[in-house]
Amino acid sequence: MIRYARYLFSFVLGLGVAVVLHYALFRMTLPIEPFIYMSF
Repeated sequence: MIRYARYLFSFVLGLGVAVVLHYALFRMTLPIEPFIYMSF
């Protein structure tokens, strides 16, 4: 059960990192001005 939980946690963590990286890549492809406006 511990091993299963560890695999599940690793999978969820990897999925989260993938989503964040995908979002960052998506933001980089857009013009930089809208990103500056959104961050403030």
